[in-house]
Amino acid sequence: MGISKALHIEYSETIDNEEMPRSTWERKPTDKPERAESASSVTPFRCLIARMLLPMSSTLTFTIAQSFSLVKGRGQRLWESHPVALAVWGCLLGHCSIYLKWMGWGGVKILVHHLELFGCHGFTDAEQQRLQPFALDLELEGDFGHEDRLEATADYSQVIAKVEEINANNSFRLIETFASAVAAGILEAFPQVERVRVRLKKLHPPLPPGTAVGWVAAEVVRER
Repeated sequence: MGISKALHIEYSETIDNEEMPRSTWERKPTDKPERAESASSVTPFRCLIARMLLPMSSTLTFTIAQSFSLVKGRGQRLWESHPVALAVWGCLLGHCSIYLKWMGWGGVKILVHHLELFGCHGFTDAEQQRLQPFALDLELEGDFGHEDRLEATADYSQVIAKVEEINANNSFRLIETFASAVAAGILEAFPQVERVRVRLKKLHPPLPPGTAVGWVAAEVVRER
């Protein structure tokens, strides 16, 4: 009895003094609350910043998060541990793609230069009662050129007819409103157009005597 008790005590002391990692069921109850407290002090701030940045480029951010999860195999843990980094990275890529698209990379443009229009547009009553000359420049952007068919693009003759219809059926006080109506009408009538730029020139604006300009214009950019 004495020998077995001594062996039992010696064995227990050896196990207690041995340096080895504790398993999950041997962890102290205080370990988990400490980690939860430290994580809770950082996570709300990260999530707040992420929620502010995500709307700028939510699709790209989600795609990047999914890609990292597939490559590294971390799943949801990656997004929970680095939400701000992924949000910022997604926003940067989103702005880069918008800039490249604005520069005309990766798309086809249809240009209409100096379309002459005559309409009763202007702020004063006198301008509303007499025809005045205008000139319109159009820049249409979309996924054109993949098929050699008229149906696969935006027919510029129909686009011009649409602009002339808007000009004939309306009387605008401001050239800014006129240009915005043209851009909205083109996007509505031609689903192939993804982005449109309208520059409307007023060739003979009413100015004080002795003031001479070539033209004044309003430029509007609209996209889907």
